[in-house]
Amino acid sequence: IMENDMRRLLGYHIISQVGFMVAGVGVGTAMALNGAAAHAFSHILYKSLLFMCAGAIIYATGIRKINQLSGMAKKMPFVAVCFFVAAFSISGVPFFNGFISKTITIAAASAAGYDWVYTLLELASIGTFLSITLKMGYFIFLRDADKNVEIKNPLPKNMYLGMGFGAALCFLYGVYPDLLYRYLPFGYPDYQPFTAAHMLSYVEILVVTMVPFMMFLPRMEPHTALSLDTDWFYRKPIDFVIVRISMLLCAISGGLGSAWGVLYEKFMDLTSNPMDFLDAKPFRKRTHYNPENYRTSIADPMMITLTVLVSSIAYFIATL
Repeated sequence: IMENDMRRLLGYHIISQVGFMVAGVGVGTAMALNGAAAHAFSHILYKSLLFMCAGAIIYATGIRKINQLSGMAKKMPFVAVCFFVAAFSISGVPFFNGFISKTITIAAASAAGYDWVYTLLELASIGTFLSITLKMGYFIFLRDADKNVEIKNPLPKNMYLGMGFGAALCFLYGVYPDLLYRYLPFGYPDYQPFTAAHMLSYVEILVVTMVPFMMFLPRMEPHTALSLDTDWFYRKPIDFVIVRISMLLCAISGGLGSAWGVLYEKFMDLTSNPMDFLDAKPFRKRTHYNPENYRTSIADPMMITLTVLVSSIAYFIATL
């Protein structure tokens, strides 16, 4: 209820919904195990749709905080429709797939005599409806546009296609549960979801949940403060280790880079002035190569040329 980050909130509800499956396995009857399997399938559909809707909002606006959004139903109506389909599904609203799978486990707990399990699962459904359908639905989509939210990036067609396909399946299985029930591991469940008692009890719970939400609406808006959780105990130490390792690696990288730079400069000096390197004296300041410093006097090649010429003439005369 306190969480302000959309995807973090949806992550909490992965734990919540898997709790329904674990409860079904714990009850252990064929009906409860059928409910766990059915809910695993339904959860994949509506939770992926919820994450797609949240991702579409973040992609379009660059905002992931709930309290920084408002009036998105008018700006992104298709996303709003898909979100509420997924929200109704995860909350177990009749005619959506969460209703046909979640209520199997709840009914199985009641039939097995686990009244406290039945009560806790009902309370979990109330919390889900309060934090997903009401809180996210109202503050993100239905609240008056009091926030200056700008659509920075239009959604590509593949996003619309993915959300539409997911919403259609959530509604299809909610209306025709036989499409799912026929494939359950322990046969067709001895359970009919669309009885008056089941539907009225669930609608009553959802309606009663709306009353305190509307009464305390100003207090229901998420705050900007960070909501701490047990992940703090691994986020902080890991962050400390990663920062220190990064600093060490950066220092090593910088040192190797500096060493390579020195080697490169020395190598370039050597290749540009090899003579200076060969006749270098200790403690003598080196300069770049200048051909004038090593060019011989003009008299030297002239004397050599004259010597060769005179020697050749003398040899020619001597052979006559």
